[in-house]
Amino acid sequence: MKKIYLLLLMPLLLFTCDNEKKELMAEFNAFTEKSDSILKVHNSFENTLSDMSSTYDRLYESYKNKNINDSTVLRDFEEQAKILERHDAIVRSHSKIIESHKNAEPDFESLDTYGLNEKIEKMKQWHQQMKEDHEVLKEEHESMEKHLAVLEKRIENLDSEN
Repeated sequence: MKKIYLLLLMPLLLFTCDNEKKELMAEFNAFTEKSDSILKVHNSFENTLSDMSSTYDRLYESYKNKNINDSTVLRDFEEQAKILERHDAIVRSHSKIIESHKNAEPDFESLDTYGLNEKIEKMKQWHQQMKEDHEVLKEEHESMEKHLAVLEKRIENLDSEN
């Protein structure tokens, strides 16, 4: 009798596992599509960071060339440099995550549902971390743009006073 129950349950178990694997594959594909939009945002942040670094370098050179000696301006430059360094580190870490996503395409046939679920959970964590970082970067970039504009005016005013 037990053998008959096992024979009847086996197809049901196989169907359930196969169905779960298909659902996980669909979920993985959805995250792959989200990765594409995250990549676009990441590229935008790379460009913004490059622009801000150029602006910072230009302003700092201008400050040094004018032989102005103002400790508050210098302290502002130091603060902005720290922010740029931190943003650069975040953007580089995101680049590594994105690169690992490209190389992380699972072999659906060789992975069981547990392995697929583990990969998807890891992607969820990466996506969440990147989204949180992007929000911080966006806010700080906006603040930094304003701060650099104010710093530029202060340098012009100090130069005209000399």
